[in-house]
Amino acid sequence: MRYAEIDIMSVVNNPENRKQEKEKGLFNIDDLQKSIELYGQLQPIIVKPINDNEYKLLAGERRILALKLCQYESVKAIILEDDDLCDEDTVRRIENSCRKGLHPLDEAKEIAEAIQKDGVQVAAVTFGASASYCRKRAQLLSLISEFKEMFFSDQLKLMDALELSRVQESVQKRILKNWDAYKYDVTRAIQNLKCDLSKACFDTTECVKCQNNTSTDNLLFEDLKLNTCLNGECFNAKKEKFIETSINIYKEEQSIKGEEPIIFSEQRDSAYEGINTAKSYDYDFVE
Repeated sequence: MRYAEIDIMSVVNNPENRKQEKEKGLFNIDDLQKSIELYGQLQPIIVKPINDNEYKLLAGERRILALKLCQYESVKAIILEDDDLCDEDTVRRIENSCRKGLHPLDEAKEIAEAIQKDGVQVAAVTFGASASYCRKRAQLLSLISEFKEMFFSDQLKLMDALELSRVQESVQKRILKNWDAYKYDVTRAIQNLKCDLSKACFDTTECVKCQNNTSTDNLLFEDLKLNTCLNGECFNAKKEKFIETSINIYKEEQSIKGEEPIIFSEQRDSAYEGINTAKSYDYDFVE
């Protein structure tokens, strides 16, 4: 790493840098330009050599643009070398984490990349946040594209986006399908889709490793990481099938007059135990 003053035209920018800010009209340099006109360049940019005549810009795009508007021909820069411990990805993430107006989804992308590369503990140090914060922020990337677009256009609040990111893609799609019916109430929508597997009347063996079982998702918040099914349609279908079977067995056993109830098999014994659940649904029984 070394400090130098380089030709401003030798700095090559990445067009993807701060793309979301530019698209939303948040990329403003008026105040920075006025500051440079009054006090000059106070903070160096950070670059890395591409060849003998060009440098890749890692941090300081607004400074470069403001300096050009002020008709500067050179720029103060910190030049990273290949053997520096601080690589260009880390520099970019640190720079972005300090930026005002960074959208949470952009931050989520930066944090997720840092977690994938260095682990959540290093990412937490890089971004000056807790490991829990980093995990939850990175989880925003699991939003389906429609909800991401709504979030970027301010049609979805941060807390709602965080809540939606906690559930699987299939659940998000069902919520989106009934978005108007839920009156845009994300908490209500999720609650309507959650089913407690610990209280299920049917055999939940095949639910243990199901992707809709929240206990299998290590990225969920702890308060949602319970034995909960997020596929209400499947849950209710299994429940209704179990209750129907229980009713049929109950009627069959009651038709044998003057005898004790007969347990036909282990499976039917299990179904017979659900008869109280069936009764709670006010079915007609043959007494």
